[in-house]
Amino acid sequence: MSTKEQVINLIEILPDELIKSLYDYAQFLAHQNEYTPNAETLEAIKEVEEMKKNPHLYKSYNSFNEILQELDNEV
Repeated sequence: MSTKEQVINLIEILPDELIKSLYDYAQFLAHQNEYTPNAETLEAIKEVEEMKKNPHLYKSYNSFNEILQELDNEV
């Protein structure tokens, strides 16, 4: 039995709501190569890569509460 046939057999036993989710994911995979990030997304990706290379240049927090406290202090 081919992999495709095995997948079809599995799909036949799934409830409809899971089949819809599976369909949505398959659509995403089928069109994944068509996705082109916009300039803002590319800039954000670049920024994260830079932060990962040089974490010592960026402030870090030990908890979300620390972030909130800093925001409160800025206001």
